[in-house]
Amino acid sequence: MLPIDRSNQQYLLRPNTAFEIIGRCIALFDGTVWSHKEVLLPQKSSKCFPDEKLDPAEFIDSTDKTVLFCFTKTGRCAGHLRLHKNWNHLVYIDDIEVEADLRRQGVGRALMDAAVAWAKTERLPGIVLEAQDCNLVACRFYLKYGFVIGGADSLLYEATGARGEKAIFFYYLFW
Repeated sequence: MLPIDRSNQQYLLRPNTAFEIIGRCIALFDGTVWSHKEVLLPQKSSKCFPDEKLDPAEFIDSTDKTVLFCFTKTGRCAGHLRLHKNWNHLVYIDDIEVEADLRRQGVGRALMDAAVAWAKTERLPGIVLEAQDCNLVACRFYLKYGFVIGGADSLLYEATGARGEKAIFFYYLFW
């Protein structure tokens, strides 16, 4: 695992890759506790987020945000995770991406472990991220890792054209 620097900054600028849409994660709130249920789709599809215009220089040597890269033994960039210190004193994961052909091989877990280590080094009490409810594979990964659902937003994506998709907020707290 390596943090972004001038020698690896080009990996941040790679195009996004598609992910499988197999169903939805439905966040449920009973007034006290969040839970979820899954609704599987009869047919799989895929989705790709638009590429972002990022300036690697914003992350290099920053004390408030970074990008962490995971490389294979042969030197191939297997994925990255972009994070920053959030206003609420948690680490906010802006993006996590694993190369499509390397998914389900521990890269996501390695990236998340690195994010946890970064948060603890910075003496922050946990991590927050959000995922679209249609990205069931990612939602399953976060829940399996130990994140809990802390909220949902039915309007966050409306202006992007992703009508009907909901944001689910996941938290991984260290206390």
